[in-house]
Amino acid sequence: MTLACITNDGEVRVRGRTDSDGRFLFKGFVPGSARLLVGTREAFPRPDAPAHPIEIGPGRNLLDIDLPDASVRLLVEDAETGGPLRARITLAEGVVMTDSRGRARLVELDEREREIVVSAKGHASRRLTVRPSSDPAELRVPLTPASELVVVVVDPEGAPVANAVVSLTDSSGRAVDARGRNAANRFARPAFLLARGTYRVRAVAAGFESAEETVRVPAGEPLRIVLRRK
Repeated sequence: MTLACITNDGEVRVRGRTDSDGRFLFKGFVPGSARLLVGTREAFPRPDAPAHPIEIGPGRNLLDIDLPDASVRLLVEDAETGGPLRARITLAEGVVMTDSRGRARLVELDEREREIVVSAKGHASRRLTVRPSSDPAELRVPLTPASELVVVVVDPEGAPVANAVVSLTDSSGRAVDARGRNAANRFARPAFLLARGTYRVRAVAAGFESAEETVRVPAGEPLRIVLRRK
């Protein structure tokens, strides 16, 4: 498993992976209170993952952490063909990948509800709320094949607007959990993978009035949004 030890004010002091015996040695700590976060085998936990309070005394400390035994079983499939998908499942504790049969098990969780995001190449991502249990039924997660929507954000003269932020809502007005290909949409041409349907696209940038456009996906050409200066 992956581990992260953080101070009570949120500073990450050390991260690492347990060995085959489930042990990891943290060094250089000042005695006092801290929190231990336990992540998945594939990725380190986020700071908002459930924490285990620990007390660190002088000298060497041996801490036994008993992990909860609730879990979630998932089967990720293509919504059209029913075929299994190699998918990435992201939760606060880290990342888990499905196997070749589209199956994954999120283990050593407590039984509180948590949000996960399931994504696969060429498919629209899904955000789900799940509740782990000690004897979980398998949850089928169909992902819809997606088409790429490219958004071009320009000023009235046609020059690209850097650092524009683009957001999308579906036909029901719900925010769409889509990620642009370019970090922070810096290059004004973010590309989104979206399921077929109608979307409202909004672009905002410092020094400009916001603007919205409606688009049908799949779209035959990039969506052009013009921002006017304030």
